[in-house]
Amino acid sequence: LMTLHFLLTGYIFAECVVGADPGLERPSYPLRALLVMVTFGFHALFSVSLMASTTVLARDWFESLGRGWGASLSEDQYLGASLGWALGEYPLGVMAVALLVSWVQADRRERRRFDRSEQREDDRQLRAYNDYLHRLSEVERRSRSSTMAGASATDEDRSIE
Repeated sequence: LMTLHFLLTGYIFAECVVGADPGLERPSYPLRALLVMVTFGFHALFSVSLMASTTVLARDWFESLGRGWGASLSEDQYLGASLGWALGEYPLGVMAVALLVSWVQADRRERRRFDRSEQREDDRQLRAYNDYLHRLSEVERRSRSSTMAGASATDEDRSIE
């Protein structure tokens, strides 16, 4: 039952960090990177503390097994902690690399999407700006022509006098 619990927890963790399947909404990339770094630290802290410990965990239970062969319990605990640290960090390192690769790919996709959007928006904005300038030039042309007509009428009035 404990093995199933750890297997399921590891699967959910891996799916959350680097999963590609559609499903639950994943945390942002910086939060996932933080999660991986914290997990690295936890593995190291737990394993190193077991390796440095002079007290064997659950000594009574292991002694009740009556195991007379192999290394002593403290040596066995040290070896187990070393293996747990080493073998736990490799998959986590692979997950960290996969996370960074997917982060870079997602960033590139987002950048391309933004560039395409900006190109479409720039065309619309440019057309709108050109239309605005055209309307301004029409108003200015009309204003000039009415001013010119008024000025020429004034000149004619002066010449009549």
